[in-house]
Amino acid sequence: MAHLVLIEDDNGDVVDQEVYCSDFCAKQSEHYAGWNGCNEIGSNEPCAECGVELVGVNEMEKTTYTIWFSDSPGHQDGYLENISEEKMIEMSDRYGFDAEEVINHGETYMWPEGIEPYDNPRPTSDDVVGGCYRVNK
Repeated sequence: MAHLVLIEDDNGDVVDQEVYCSDFCAKQSEHYAGWNGCNEIGSNEPCAECGVELVGVNEMEKTTYTIWFSDSPGHQDGYLENISEEKMIEMSDRYGFDAEEVINHGETYMWPEGIEPYDNPRPTSDDVVGGCYRVNK
């Protein structure tokens, strides 16, 4: 879902819009006039502030997710591919990752205790046991 900042002309008619991933990013616009979130957009667009790609409704049916596991106790190297968004959200509880982060930012990681131990994790970090990422087709 997108946050829209509407740009009006001198008559108050909407002449353009800016697309943002969150109200936080939208507040950076000189045209911000209050919260205007939960809007559907037709096609994928980057957030005008941070560049995160927002998935449009015409692309949602083409979006799938992949969950991956590193070689760690209780898991073997492997991938669960072509997962629908609904199924990915369902599986996020089972595997202990943040589905909203994947939807909004494209990927997230999993840790043995389900707790992120530090900022800026990487898939090569020793304590990362897996992750999930969005695949736009």
